[in-house]
Amino acid sequence: MKKPDRKNIKPSLAFFGAAAMLGIGILLGGGAANLNFAYLAVIVAGVGCGICLMLSDKKLPVVALPKLVLVAGILVLALPLAQLVPLPPHVWQGLAGREAETAVRALVGSLDTALPMALNPVVNWQLIGALIVLNLFAIAVARLDVTDRDRLISFVLAVAAIEFAIGFVQFSSAGAVFDLFGNSHRGWLLGTFANRNHTGLFFACCVLLSVNLLGETQGPRQRQRKVATRQIAVVALVLLWTLATLGTGSRTGLALTLVALFFVAISQLRSISLSRWHWLGGAALVASVFVVASIPRVSQVLDRYAAVGDDQRWMIWRNSIDIIKQYLPWGAGFGTFSPIYDKHEALTELDPAYINNVHSDFLELVLEAGIPGAVVLAFIAALVVIGVIRGACLPDAGVRRHVLLGGGIVLLIAVHSVVDYPIRRMAMATMFFFGLGLILSQFAISSRRMAVTQEIQGSKS
Repeated sequence: MKKPDRKNIKPSLAFFGAAAMLGIGILLGGGAANLNFAYLAVIVAGVGCGICLMLSDKKLPVVALPKLVLVAGILVLALPLAQLVPLPPHVWQGLAGREAETAVRALVGSLDTALPMALNPVVNWQLIGALIVLNLFAIAVARLDVTDRDRLISFVLAVAAIEFAIGFVQFSSAGAVFDLFGNSHRGWLLGTFANRNHTGLFFACCVLLSVNLLGETQGPRQRQRKVATRQIAVVALVLLWTLATLGTGSRTGLALTLVALFFVAISQLRSISLSRWHWLGGAALVASVFVVASIPRVSQVLDRYAAVGDDQRWMIWRNSIDIIKQYLPWGAGFGTFSPIYDKHEALTELDPAYINNVHSDFLELVLEAGIPGAVVLAFIAALVVIGVIRGACLPDAGVRRHVLLGGGIVLLIAVHSVVDYPIRRMAMATMFFFGLGLILSQFAISSRRMAVTQEIQGSKS
């Protein structure tokens, strides 16, 4: 009896919810992380994703998450929630870095008021809302079957094509058309992102995801012919995303794209059968990169690698580490970097440019959440590594492929987070949780398998 063709299986309702969350998150979430229309749209899309998940057919796989993963999810939400708990006056006044605020409250006679640790509670509530919908989205991705997850990855590539089309017009017109944010990155290939580094990171992730179009590379000769055609398409997409990254002008994005290309090449060494078309595609890739790199504006990007030592990030990191030491062990509270940094910035380092973030997600987390934030971060990182290693050993090729792709996305974003703040923008936060959802898909259990397991357990009892 022949197995039903996966292409003929209709997408589940959960797929449409997850796709809406991804599309809205990427296309609208690349700007400032304020309480604005884009943020509210992503929250609404996340709620809709959760509703679609609940209304989906009962045959949808159930994710049996390990207890440690559930603990990690609770801890992530507990960090901003704990900072909203009102503290007794003497406890609040004893917190590190509260001397100036305590002196002001003494002048106005409000020292007896119980206050939360958070200096800006609105940011905490905003973060909590984002974390809830992002976790729902990750669970929705994990609960999709392999076919729907393949469709979702293809949907991300379609969104990337839209980003490229918008960015190409921006780059070609030197920013005269589709100038969405009017910042210092105007004129580069930005798409709907405000930061060209985040655009470059997104295209680097798409380089990895393009490999998923190959699917299973072993089977009958007829299937092998289809694979050969898909390999040519993947080479074309990889070329497109690589050129797009060059157009962003992002040094980090280009470096991460090279890392993604390395992983793509390694993953295909055993399965690919090199034909003249593949050699031509590879030659076209190399030639196109050299041609684009010779464009004066793009060559400026390559020249900037020699000026890494002069980057303003070094000064920001040095000052941020000093601030972290002052606010240990509990941190300064979420959303407090900018006002605190302004107070600690030396007069000799004053700059007209507004410094909105630490330019390191990890340093900023420790600054805001202190040692508890660092511990939760290390715990989650360990779980991700263990999850990827476990998923890489699974017998199911489709699930194994998705887990490895999810691990690659999380790795690229994590590396970028060392020198920038991609996760603090909803667009890349959505991609990050998409990667986590792909990793968690290894814990999905089909309804049929679960029913058989319950029947066996019932007979034993």
